[in-house]
Amino acid sequence: MPRTTIFTALLIGIVAISQGGCALFPASYQKTRYFDLGSPPSLAAGIDVDSVSMLGPYKRRMAYRKSDYELLFDDYNSWTLSPERMLEDYLVRALGGDKDSDTKIKVDILRFELDLAKNEAVLTVEYALKGRVKRSTFAARLSEPPPLGFAKAMGTNAAALAKEIAKHANVSRAY
Repeated sequence: MPRTTIFTALLIGIVAISQGGCALFPASYQKTRYFDLGSPPSLAAGIDVDSVSMLGPYKRRMAYRKSDYELLFDDYNSWTLSPERMLEDYLVRALGGDKDSDTKIKVDILRFELDLAKNEAVLTVEYALKGRVKRSTFAARLSEPPPLGFAKAMGTNAAALAKEIAKHANVSRAY
């Protein structure tokens, strides 16, 4: 067999394998998993959650902060709802207010992510309660690997936020 024929056959074989590689070695399927913030504490503070909005790029996919300038989004692990809807539901159940309540709160989510360098779930919010605006950051270390550890730590942050809001509402009522 001449060299050119062997080379041509080899080249055709390589091209066939590379084109059919997906059929020979299919990518493994990974099912998307969904997480939420867990059950809130029942604070019965009588505070109506007027609205929760989000100013960051966070949607339902989990966000991981790799550096000050890089944010990664997880294609296989997601929140059950968008962070603002999830936190709103959590706060409504924790604070136990109704629409007729005199005490109303508006919350803006500024940060809702996992800081990979510090291994912490970070929740930064700005909220308005009785004419006062407060910015708070909550950071909870992961007790187990993400994504479950991320969800549990963010639930801890949401509980701390609910308790802080209830505390500030009670202080405001004293005046």
